Amino acid sequence: MRSAVPSAESTPATDRALAAFLRARVAEASTSGCSAERKALAGVRAVLDEFEDKHLSAHESPIDDYVVGQIDALRWALQCVAAAAFSHHPALPGVLRPRPADAA
Repeated sequence: MRSAVPSAESTPATDRALAAFLRARVAEASTSGCSAERKALAGVRAVLDEFEDKHLSAHESPIDDYVVGQIDALRWALQCVAAAAFSHHPALPGVLRPRPADAA
């Protein structure tokens, strides 16, 4: 058993920023979004809930490689949604912002 080791782009702070950003977008959609947006973000909320539950348990006790893989997959899915759906949102965490082609 081992503790979850975040990727180079992922730290507890960036994970919290990602979660907070997406929670805010879900809350916005629930009050002012169209029904399609609310429905889509309900799925994001479910993935986010699971990510946060597993992420919290990873910091409370050692976890096995399978759970580490689940956390990484959930993080990747959330990062993809955030970057694809909200790439021009001013509150998007910097690590998820698209980089100019010449900066890659």
